[in-house]
Amino acid sequence: MALTWNLDHDDPDGAPSELLQQNVLDQLAESNIECENSIASDTTQDVLEHYGIFSLPAAHVFGPDGKLVKTFEGAFSYDEDVERLIASLLE
Repeated sequence: MALTWNLDHDDPDGAPSELLQQNVLDQLAESNIECENSIASDTTQDVLEHYGIFSLPAAHVFGPDGKLVKTFEGAFSYDEDVERLIASLLE
């Protein structure tokens, strides 16, 4: 199952806005991405610091056992890097 986690929430005093939520859903639909999606309720900076991510975009790939296999950050290709790794894990 694919899961996306949107980190565009930057208002420390409120929840992600309805506009942000709709924009995320629109972007996923435009990209033909079918997945479960969550929007972080913590600010982007707090999430990045907590998970040790230094640049966006970023993707964590977890194995079937739920353990982190690899983190991609900055310049990478979902098609060539992330999907290739996932395909190899599913073999």
